[in-house]
Formats: sequence, structure tokens, C-alpha cells
Amino acid sequence: MLFVGNWACVFAGGMGASVAGPLWSISVEEQFYIAWPLIISKVGVKHLKRVCLGLIVIANLTRVIMEKKGAGFVAFWCSTVTWFDAIAAGALFAILLRGRVPRWSLVTRLLLCVGGLVVWVLSIRFGNQLIYPDIFQYPLVIFGSCLLLVGVLGSNLRSPILVYLGRISYGLYVFHAAALALASLVFVVYSPLCALTGLVITLSLGSASYALLEQPFLKLKKRFTYVTSERVALGESGGTILAREVNPN
Repeated sequence: MLFVGNWACVFAGGMGASVAGPLWSISVEEQFYIAWPLIISKVGVKHLKRVCLGLIVIANLTRVIMEKKGAGFVAFWCSTVTWFDAIAAGALFAILLRGRVPRWSLVTRLLLCVGGLVVWVLSIRFGNQLIYPDIFQYPLVIFGSCLLLVGVLGSNLRSPILVYLGRISYGLYVFHAAALALASLVFVVYSPLCALTGLVITLSLGSASYALLEQPFLKLKKRFTYVTSERVALGESGGTILAREVNPN
């Protein structure tokens, strides 16, 4: 309820067997949503690049200190600070693109996506052979994710199935642990039948959540949206001053 579940996991040393365990990452997201507008209001958009670069540095220094102090996997995985660079990377893309869509060729997109997947696989396959795997794996996975994001951003992929799965993805994530727990009551845990049944239950719960819970809240957006406008003079026509209301954003 307070969006600090990730810190509860850190200090408890684990996420336990609760089906609400995946919600630790939702806590990180909500902390970002609360803090980011306040940061923008204080530093302004012009200085956000420096803020993002600072967050990247802080995240990596924190991981070095945590590694030296012998912090465990859960502390690395669930801490808000260790995800600063992932959040900052996404913010940097938004700042640099400023609403523009990259116009990559198909070959370039494929190379970027393949490159991102290769970085992912290599970071996991050989990460444990590094002296400090947690220090290096996180930046590598984030870099691979950035390559994938740039590769697919603005593509003409318009599969109705993928679009729908994207819309209900929040529910898929929130309910997947509960769905697998329900499936394990009937089938052997980790068996193919358990996984398949869990997938079906996850899709059903995600669809129901989107239709019954998320959509009604999304419809409230317009009720609470406030957009300032200003008059912009367009010139004169026959002695009449022409003007229109515009959104300054």
C-alpha cells in the first residue's frame, strides 16, 4: 500500500513464497513516478541530462560498494538505487528523441535487435565467470535492452495479438505468480502442463484485470487532466486579428 515492498524484500533478505512477490518492482516504478515530476520541477528539462548521467554513476557506484560489503542477490535485485541507471537510460532516450521516431532501415533494426540479444546472452552465459558479476551484468543487460528498444522503436510491427498483449502486460506481470501457484495445485510444479495451465490462467486474469479494473481507471484520465493554453496571434485578415488557442507543450 505504501509502495515500499521492494525495501521490505531487501531488509527481509528475500521475497518469500507470497504470490505478491512480483509487486516489488511495481514499488520501484511508483517511487519513480512520485519523484520524477518533483525532480523536473526543481531542475527543469534543460538539466535533466545531467540528472540522468548522475543517476547512472550513482547506481554503478552503489553496486560496487554493495559488492564490497557482501550484499546478497536480493539486495542487488530489489533495491531502488541499483535500478537508477535502467530508469535513467529510458529517460535519456525520451530526452534525446523529444518525440521523434528513429527512421532506421530494416537491416539496421535487425542488427540492433540481434546485438541486444547477443549482449543479453553473453552477459548471462559468462557473467558468473567474472570476479564481480553483479557489477558488470546490470550495465550489460541495460545496454542490451537499449539496443533492443532503439531497434524496435518506430517499427511498423502492428500485430493485433502483440498489441493486445502489450495492453494487458501489467496484469500479466502482476498475476503470473498467482496463476502458477494455482496451476501447481493440480499439476506437478515446473512441469510442462503446469506451465501451460499457468499461462492460460495468467492470460485470463490479465484480460479480466484490464477490462474490469484498468480500463475504468484509464477513463478517469480526462476528468483529472489539466492542460494550460495560450493565445497565439496568426496575423490579420481584413482588419480582423486572427488567433487560436494552442497547447504550449
